[in-house]
Amino acid sequence: KEDITELKRYQESLRMSATVFDATSEGIILTDADGCIRTVNPAFTRITGYEAEEVLGKPATIFSPEDSSEVAVKVWEELASHDNWSGEVTSYRKDGSWFHQWVSVTTLHDEGGACSGYVIIISDITQHKADQARILYQANYDLLTGLPNRTLLMDRLHQALRAARRSQGKVAVVFIDLDRFKTVNDLYGHVTGDELLEQVAERLRGAVRETDTVARFGGDEFVIVVQQAQGGDEVALLANRVIKLIAQPFELSKRKVTIGASLGITLYPNDVCLHDSVEEMGNSLLSNADMAMYQAKARGRNHFQFFEQRMQEEIKMNLSLEQDLRHALANNELQVYYQPITDGPSGRVVSVEALLRWHHPEKGMIPPASFIPLAEETGLIYEIGNWVFQTACREVKQWHDECGLTVGLSVNLSARQRDRGFGPEELKRLLEETGLEPRYLTLEITENLLLEESEAVLDWLHGLKACGVHLSVDDFGTGYSSLSYLKQFPVDLLKIDQSFVRGIPEDKDDASLVKAIIAMAGSLGIGVVAEGVETEAQREYLLALGCVLMQGYRFDPPLPAEEVLRKYAA
Repeated sequence: KEDITELKRYQESLRMSATVFDATSEGIILTDADGCIRTVNPAFTRITGYEAEEVLGKPATIFSPEDSSEVAVKVWEELASHDNWSGEVTSYRKDGSWFHQWVSVTTLHDEGGACSGYVIIISDITQHKADQARILYQANYDLLTGLPNRTLLMDRLHQALRAARRSQGKVAVVFIDLDRFKTVNDLYGHVTGDELLEQVAERLRGAVRETDTVARFGGDEFVIVVQQAQGGDEVALLANRVIKLIAQPFELSKRKVTIGASLGITLYPNDVCLHDSVEEMGNSLLSNADMAMYQAKARGRNHFQFFEQRMQEEIKMNLSLEQDLRHALANNELQVYYQPITDGPSGRVVSVEALLRWHHPEKGMIPPASFIPLAEETGLIYEIGNWVFQTACREVKQWHDECGLTVGLSVNLSARQRDRGFGPEELKRLLEETGLEPRYLTLEITENLLLEESEAVLDWLHGLKACGVHLSVDDFGTGYSSLSYLKQFPVDLLKIDQSFVRGIPEDKDDASLVKAIIAMAGSLGIGVVAEGVETEAQREYLLALGCVLMQGYRFDPPLPAEEVLRKYAA
């Protein structure tokens, strides 16, 4: 009975082994001591495409006498010393396609301890490898453009810095920000914006050497790492090449668009602390290039700028100033000044422009040019702009009612205020709160805002105009002045920028330009205000051209409210 029971157990064990052999998803190959195949399971056929009868008696690939590959040699060495081996192997299916497999080989021994054969187990890991590659790609590359992302950029930058440190070479970092990309995105949608970014990436790839790295840093920002840079002159040539490439029109699927680029450049070892780690130097270079890029953008876009140490000091000063500006409104440090707009022939004040002034408790009077851009950059301009609006409207309304000074009011409106939601409803609310009649109010907008020529800007301006106010284009002539937008937008006044008025009547170019602007505005039925009038000769020249509204030190500087009342109230 015991023998029968043992036999049944043995038979059951064989049936279980046969079931596992047939059912497992891993391919199994049994060979003799010479490595010739004795049997294979169904999974082997599913994985390789070979039927059992096609391979029986033939040597398994890794035991083939012709196979002298490094893998085969390593397998034999491992089996000789450890009786097992496992590793990754690339093989070919019957149809010729290749696949990745994980192979485990174990030596079988007979009762005397001699090798009687081998068990080879194969697993198809092709999909696993593809998944790994995809995850690795997604971790290191931008999915839209195919360029290295920020992670891979930093790795390449660190490698370049290590190599430069060893060879005492140079590395350049070029930070690129696209000009007017947001306008394209807002106007035509994100699909068009994405298509534009793909084409920008393609142009940037073509602008650099194979040894350099072009990466998408994020949004509409790109970075180039120039390895083994020769110096500033070489990088300046690259920057000019990039600017010219980006400035060429882009043929998108549905339209042609033109944008620009602003570039910031920094160099290793010039612009870093050489005692820092590679990681710290990499971060410093990116920060430096970013700072330089903003300086290039401030110069009027489509420019490049090398990093200078003074930029870091300016950043520190701006950070300090920003903190102070956040408290300035609450601490009553801000004040509205008014510069009269005068009727040239009579000298009568027709209107006043509200101008912001900051009395810093420690630094004294801070020029608007030092803090207005900062307010726009940080978003504080919305709160400050609304405060200026309310204060000026309330004071001018008081002049009307109590002081016998019935003048108009001009208030500057920032594009950032529009972006933050300032529109017709907000305008109506402020006018109702202050009581100023809309006909006395002129909103001054910058020429660059009109240059967007989008439906959104057009609707916004018509909405403001419908509230009963006037619209004026400030600093006219400093942008890319276009008759098309003057005809398209509901503009009442042009303010000729003081940079053109300053040179008249002596400077013939300025004189010709001012004359043309006045004539053009007259033909379109648009009024003109000349800014920066400082001399009697300028006043007389402007009057001769038919410009009667003037503003400048020839008449008055910006004045506090009490000084305006003292000088002009009845």
